[in-house]
Amino acid sequence: LWRDAGRWPETEDLFRDALRLKEDGAATPRSRAEPLDELARGPRDHGRWPEAEPLLRSSLRLQVDDATSPHRQAMTWEALGAGLARVGRSPEAEQPRAEARRFRERS
Repeated sequence: LWRDAGRWPETEDLFRDALRLKEDGAATPRSRAEPLDELARGPRDHGRWPEAEPLLRSSLRLQVDDATSPHRQAMTWEALGAGLARVGRSPEAEQPRAEARRFRERS
């Protein structure tokens, strides 16, 4: 809700804290992937793609390791493709977008 209300700095801090707690505990890859995915959306939406891209890619690696839901994987692949396209890397965006379509068909 904070992210949607334009309070990204506070939201970003909360996602970073959640991720830190999950990494310190015995969290599953899936439970670590979700805050990474959400954390990437702020920098992506605020023109900080170099920060967002590695977060999305890390989230995807964790999702594959844990067989995360197809819906979540589709959302993350789509976010990666959209971000790549937004920064002028459209040819590179095709593969993530194809993966998003593939996972959407499974969900």
